[in-house]
Amino acid sequence: MNDTLIPSTNNTPPRSFGKILNIIIAVIVVLLLVVGLVFGVLALRKKLTGGALSQTASEQKRKEELVALNKALDNIRITDEDLDGLTADQEKQSGTDPKKSDTDGDGILDKTEIEVWKTDPLNADTDGDGYKDGYEVKRNYNPLKKGN
Repeated sequence: MNDTLIPSTNNTPPRSFGKILNIIIAVIVVLLLVVGLVFGVLALRKKLTGGALSQTASEQKRKEELVALNKALDNIRITDEDLDGLTADQEKQSGTDPKKSDTDGDGILDKTEIEVWKTDPLNADTDGDGYKDGYEVKRNYNPLKKGN
């Protein structure tokens, strides 16, 4: 048997050409479906988020707010480095550490110890009962009296 191709006289493509054409058409259809799906998802995302312009505007607003907050904190740090509510001068007068917001480590800020609880910001256990002032305050005990 001779395996050479003999040109067709009826001008019809061979059967394998039809299979290849069907595969190409299927691939094109799948690609069109994927592209349509991607554009649909992007359009939905834009609709749900208000579009890229509003996201950029909100991101810009957030950035401006953070810059303003950092400036405010920097201004506060000039007079209150540890942000405990006491100025550097007040820290010096009370003997507390201007770099630690809770000098004695009892869980209460220095300013709160001095102005609210009237406890000693240099002594973690003002009443000497073995419990730190912060522990007592959190449990509604009096940090100034033993046994209460």
